[in-house]
Amino acid sequence: MLKRLFALSLGLAGLALPSVGNVAPTFADEKDGSSKTLVIDVSMDGVGTWSSTKGDISHFLENKRGDTFIVRGSIYPGGTIPEGDGVFGPDEPGRIGTWLCRGTFNFDLVPDIVNLGAVPHVTTTQTYVLPDSFSPAQELISATTMESDGFEGGVPTRRVLLGGTGNCKGAQGEVLQRTLGMSKGGLFNHRFTFKFGELPSTCRLRH
Repeated sequence: MLKRLFALSLGLAGLALPSVGNVAPTFADEKDGSSKTLVIDVSMDGVGTWSSTKGDISHFLENKRGDTFIVRGSIYPGGTIPEGDGVFGPDEPGRIGTWLCRGTFNFDLVPDIVNLGAVPHVTTTQTYVLPDSFSPAQELISATTMESDGFEGGVPTRRVLLGGTGNCKGAQGEVLQRTLGMSKGGLFNHRFTFKFGELPSTCRLRH
């Protein structure tokens, strides 16, 4: 799988970021006690934004246990991205925010991950930037953000929702992450389901 990912990434340089519309994610009606649910989709821009201890995306397969990395993606309302490889990328219209992921490899990519199937691949901290308004020149500046921490890569995982800022200040719970397929921008498309234990009434993420 990662060999196919690598080949796809090398062939997708030069993708441009889209302008952002005014569509905001909405909370589902699903409830579990006092918790609420929010679903967002993320399409990674591996070609344009991946950087690790080993270098850019062309050095992806060289990463070893302990190497660090950073990468960005585009956030869409939950259910936007279809499952499958190469069917959706981070430059598609309807983007509502920016996803920033920084982390560390848990295993050598070769042979542990590629040949032996070691999972989960990495330990990461993810920031979900969900602005009231958006300027491409200031995509990481927003009063409304949330952040999670935990394992990911190769299998669905549960992550700790560390909290939020702005309208989502005080948000707590967990985040379920699963991979939908490979992004047209290189690397992956993901779906995140936030299960809130504590959720401020102002955390509606409306524009």
